[in-house]
Amino acid sequence: VAQRAGDGYARRIASSYIEFNRDFFTSAKKDELVKQGAQRAEAGDWAGAETTWQQAARNLHPAIAGRAFYNLAVASEVRGDLPGTIDWAKKSAFTCNNGQAKSYLRILNDRLRAQELVREQLKSVPVINSHWAFLRNTLVFQLNSPYLCGPFAPNSGGRRAIFHPQKPLL
Repeated sequence: VAQRAGDGYARRIASSYIEFNRDFFTSAKKDELVKQGAQRAEAGDWAGAETTWQQAARNLHPAIAGRAFYNLAVASEVRGDLPGTIDWAKKSAFTCNNGQAKSYLRILNDRLRAQELVREQLKSVPVINSHWAFLRNTLVFQLNSPYLCGPFAPNSGGRRAIFHPQKPLL
């Protein structure tokens, strides 16, 4: 009983990894650029996909631009740029009225709040020696990684999340 209680407590306070996926659009009617960008992303060429989706985002049709903005948000998250991810998701959600982007934006804002909470909590951790300073700086670095979010993020069960963009929406 004591071991299970200890294990449960350790899982709540210690970092661990969980995988999660991000979907992205693979096509848009009357626009080949969204499809080309998706093909590049699926091949692992996120920089090329981002360039292609930036061209698609110039489209005057709100559905096409909204899908391109959404995909740009995912690409920004892959790069580890959470503020940029939120900006692209806002453009998709509010400029182009993309419902999936609104859901994505809620997830991103929760993640940002969790990171800010952990950073605030780390400020109060005393640095005893260089080993502790290294650990503290490592944790702050991990918080900025595209693969991690704060250990106390809502919906994470007290665990960090590994980001693996995989399945497309369409």
